[in-house]
Amino acid sequence: MSRDPALSLLRSRGFHEVHVNLADLEAILRRQGDPLLSKLFLHQLASCPECYRRAGEVLDLYREGWLPTAELTRGGIALARSRRSAPQLLEQLEAWPFLEQMERLRRGGSFASWGLAELLCRRSLSTAAEDANGALEYAFLAEEIAKGARCSGLQDSARSELAMLVSAHIGNGLRLNERLSAAQELFDTAEGHWASIPTPQLPYRPWVLSLRAGLEIEAGRLDFALGELLHAHRLLDDAPHPFATAMDEHALRTRLFLQEARLRALQDQWDRALRLQQRAQDLLSKLPENDLSTPHLETESRLLQASTLADLGRLDDALASLDAGLPSNPLDDLRKLWLSARIQRHRGGVAQARESLEQVRRGFLRHRLLDAARIVTLELVELLLEHGDSDRARRLAAECAAPVGEGVEKKIPHWHPGELLPSTL
Repeated sequence: MSRDPALSLLRSRGFHEVHVNLADLEAILRRQGDPLLSKLFLHQLASCPECYRRAGEVLDLYREGWLPTAELTRGGIALARSRRSAPQLLEQLEAWPFLEQMERLRRGGSFASWGLAELLCRRSLSTAAEDANGALEYAFLAEEIAKGARCSGLQDSARSELAMLVSAHIGNGLRLNERLSAAQELFDTAEGHWASIPTPQLPYRPWVLSLRAGLEIEAGRLDFALGELLHAHRLLDDAPHPFATAMDEHALRTRLFLQEARLRALQDQWDRALRLQQRAQDLLSKLPENDLSTPHLETESRLLQASTLADLGRLDDALASLDAGLPSNPLDDLRKLWLSARIQRHRGGVAQARESLEQVRRGFLRHRLLDAARIVTLELVELLLEHGDSDRARRLAAECAAPVGEGVEKKIPHWHPGELLPSTL
């Protein structure tokens, strides 16, 4: 007989004689997640209809993927419940405009949900390709929840982890809106939260490193960005996090591979970039089509593949990749048209390239993405000068002299067909 009193009791009385219930779960939780007891408890819930009637919610959370491991803890169960209810709360919240959403969140109630704050961060990322301002708004909503969110079973320092995650997503939203200095400040705030955390409890740090790498790539600090990406990979490699779902890990791994692929392409390491993009594409097959991350990552992967093939001179392959039935939204459609214009220009299709660049320029101005619009304008000026339309070129060049967003000058000196396409990663 085992010396463990709790395990001896469970074995001695026999699962077939006495049904488990929530009081037994409490005994397991007091032991802070004994793996064997947890597995026995879940097995009994799966085997006995009466036990399932009494405490089946825990088994449901585990089967549905909200409870990633069979090791039961108070924090894990509370977080799983919060995550499972979050999609319904988000659906309710999205019925109102942004200002009313903020007002309802300030009132607390059911919207003061840890899982909803996490989901809003994911929504911010998935919205990035469609609406840069919307991505920022979702991050602000998450911040409002994070001010008062609680999750039983997690230590108080977990709130600093959530604050770190939210600050990084606001910083990413600012980057997408071409406000790079403000984005840097938010990432510095996130690092301040990280420094205050004695022992991390939640799987947020690799996501923050990925988001920060996006800013560093945008700012041209490629060596620093690569360090952040490799650090994020190491954290994922160390051990599966008990509060990280498999789908979250697949999405993050995909994102990290795509970010490194883009970085390698910017360093003219195009073959290496293609290999990384293929690793990301392989991981994408493991994400369900209805996952929030899937359309966004699929588009980024195909655009990166097409731009890298174009840089390698494989223009027909690049166009075929663009025609591969990518998810459609206004901003991604502009990026696809921009890359297509560059490819057409390199193939001698000057008229088509000019028309496409004009359309892309108008689109970026409509979305108030001024840095991107300026780069397209400069490219269009170059094309017009090459083909004798100096009057139109001068008018556009004069527009470029007006103050716009940050960081454009660093990007202008030269470009390959795919080098300067803005990325939402």
